[in-house]
Amino acid sequence: MSAASGDNNALSLLACVLFVLGVVVVVLAVARRRGTDRATPKHRVDNARRRSLLRRGRHQNTGRPPEPARPTEPPHPEEPPASVWAPPDQAGPPPPAEAGTGATTRTAGPAGPAERAGPADEPPPNTDADTLDLGGDLPTARLLAQADAALVAADNALCTSEQELSFAQAQHGRDATVGFVEAVTAARADLAEAFRVRQHLDDHEPEDELSRRRALRAIVGHCAAANQRLDARAEPFELLRASEEARLASRLTVRRDEIRGRLAVAGTTWKELTAAYADSALRPIADNLPQAGARVEFASAELEQDGRRTGLRTAQQALGQAEALLDALDAFAADLATAEDAAAELLADLHAEVAAGKAVLAMAGRPPGNARGDKVGLAADVSRADEAATELATELAETRPDPVAGLRRLEAVSGPLGESLGAVRDPSSRVAHAREQLDQAMFAARASIDAAAAFLVTRRGAVGARARTRLFAARGELGQAAAATEAEPVEALVAARAAESLANQSLAAARADVERWSPPQIDGYDGALLGGFVHAPDASGRPYGSRFGGPGTRDRDRAA
Repeated sequence: MSAASGDNNALSLLACVLFVLGVVVVVLAVARRRGTDRATPKHRVDNARRRSLLRRGRHQNTGRPPEPARPTEPPHPEEPPASVWAPPDQAGPPPPAEAGTGATTRTAGPAGPAERAGPADEPPPNTDADTLDLGGDLPTARLLAQADAALVAADNALCTSEQELSFAQAQHGRDATVGFVEAVTAARADLAEAFRVRQHLDDHEPEDELSRRRALRAIVGHCAAANQRLDARAEPFELLRASEEARLASRLTVRRDEIRGRLAVAGTTWKELTAAYADSALRPIADNLPQAGARVEFASAELEQDGRRTGLRTAQQALGQAEALLDALDAFAADLATAEDAAAELLADLHAEVAAGKAVLAMAGRPPGNARGDKVGLAADVSRADEAATELATELAETRPDPVAGLRRLEAVSGPLGESLGAVRDPSSRVAHAREQLDQAMFAARASIDAAAAFLVTRRGAVGARARTRLFAARGELGQAAAATEAEPVEALVAARAAESLANQSLAAARADVERWSPPQIDGYDGALLGGFVHAPDASGRPYGSRFGGPGTRDRDRAA
């Protein structure tokens, strides 16, 4: 009995010892884990999880092996990363890349070492002071406003960088600017993706709030990537352009005098246009002449003060915009003459279509294969087109016609009539008719896009995101029309008409923005601020000029 009791006590003691040892082991393990957590910053853990999610999402969506994710802002816990969301391509391919894309060289300046930069390079982390707050507590309407602001800022930075690049290429040649061409090309691709997502939001409203917020975050992410690519090449670009500063003033003086001579010629052209065409036809270029004059005077003031206000390169940008405004006036004058001929041809074609429609209506019974199933729809289209053709024949014969508006109205009535007649025509006849109208439709689309682009780029200081997005979409539709011209003329005709419509929407939105614009009251700077090559004054009250680069470069210039 005594021996058994002793054994039990020994076992109890052993159990207690083992229990205590187990507790000690657990405590030590927890302490070690906490020490490791403190040594590893939380944002690194979050970034690792986010990169894992991005790689897994891309692999699942594309079927390709996961790729390293570009550094972006950490997502809010309730929202997946923006780059995981990608709507279907609705607006067509991005603009074509420039020559030099894909190369991996190049140079920072005439005397600097060779550098590598290109679309394959990842942009640096975004440290811009103007980084947008995309926290999950912001209302979606605020996110939309910030996404639109990011689009405008990135598009302005790209426009300025492209203009500066053209000046550098003219002075130093293409071989010295390959790296900068690559940066601009890559930034353009990033911005094109942002515009694609923005247009998709306009065309296809997401069914849920989370999808819309993801899209808005994607827009800002693409804009930030474009800005960072430009900022990364800004300092080498400044070194390149600094080498020509000593000779710049004399060159700009000669160029200014040449443009002043063009202003006189353009004044004569404008008088001829006002005598030949209605005021409504000239509205897109109505203020090109005074705006060009304002840009020249701004450049003259900079030259007289040796660039002490905003810099000689800002004067160069002003003269570049003056030339662009005068070029747009000349191009629009040529387009008006071409539009007159195109409208006359389309009017004759519409009369023939009306006659064909009346012949079908005169047939006994229901037209075979009519899209609406009877003659009622066709009769309405024929009547509408017949009335419009009569009215437009009178308007186009007036002393001061508006051929662009006439061409637009002719296309508006000929389209539905063509669809109704297409239902009773054989396929070969539909294709032949589309080919006949395609040239006029492509011309109208290109002319409308050129007019909208010229207006926007020379007044970009006041133009918002809607006009820019519509212009991007119009270019995409025109690209689709050009690609389908030979194989699918019917589809090409539809795309060309869509491109013209989007371009007209872009121009209307841009004009409305300019009319609402209220610039800071600074004598002599209105045209420069409207043109977007001079930024509004900061807290010190000093305006400052735009340069190659994104917002990071702008902030450095502002602080200088």
